[in-house]
Amino acid sequence: MFNSLEKLNKDELIALVQNQKSEHEFMQNVIDSMSDTIMVVKLDYSVPFMDKSVQKKNTNSKNFR
Repeated sequence: MFNSLEKLNKDELIALVQNQKSEHEFMQNVIDSMSDTIMVVKLDYSVPFMDKSVQKKNTNSKNFR
C-alpha cells in the first residue's frame, strides 16, 4: 500500500485523508446514534474505543479507566 501512496501527488493524498476523515465521522455518528452500547476491549484489557453512551455512563465510575 505504501508504494501506491508514494505515487500520489499532494492533492490526491489530501483528498484521501479528507475522505477517510469523512467516513470515520459518518461511522462515529452511526455508532453514537445506536441504542446499544459499544465498547472495544483488547486482550490486554485496554479500551481503544467506546461510544458516547458508554463514556457518559462511566465518567463518574471509580473503576473505569
